[in-house]
Amino acid sequence: MAIDSPQAINFCNGKARVMADALAQAYYSGVSFLDAWNAEVSPGVTVANLIPDSADLILDGADVDGRPIIDGNAINLLKQRVQTLVDDYEASSDTRLKQILAVAVNTQAKF
Repeated sequence: MAIDSPQAINFCNGKARVMADALAQAYYSGVSFLDAWNAEVSPGVTVANLIPDSADLILDGADVDGRPIIDGNAINLLKQRVQTLVDDYEASSDTRLKQILAVAVNTQAKF
């Protein structure tokens, strides 16, 4: 029996698909992030080499424009969370990713 309730349709279009889009975009952005993290920015040097897991501040202007000040630890922890997300979606032959893509519409990475 088809589901034709206006409330259910509104939920699916206004919440479920939007949520699936956000999750798919997080995955594809995560893949892009990890590719950039591991890519050579100059011969023999990767972004991972340039941002050590340390309390050294990233001098990106955050101290003057109001954004949270970040350090090498924060970026390395973010990288670990991104890796966890990507690994989770790709586990068991991409099972979780496929479940999300079955609902998502706009899946492109943010960068």
